[in-house]
Amino acid sequence: MSEFSSTTSVFKGNPVIGIVNGEKRVISFGVKKAKAILSQIEEIKKFVEENDKGGTPNEEGNDL
Repeated sequence: MSEFSSTTSVFKGNPVIGIVNGEKRVISFGVKKAKAILSQIEEIKKFVEENDKGGTPNEEGNDL
């Protein structure tokens, strides 16, 4: 099971999604950025596969 989960809310009248690790927010963004991320999801997956050092997020060299 993933250590990450998501929440949705509204910021200044706009819907946002937040990705959290436990109770700590990692990142949040709206629809426009979500579309950009989705358009590059395969490149993001490739980036993680090539660069993940196997540590947990926020360890040295792992910026999530």
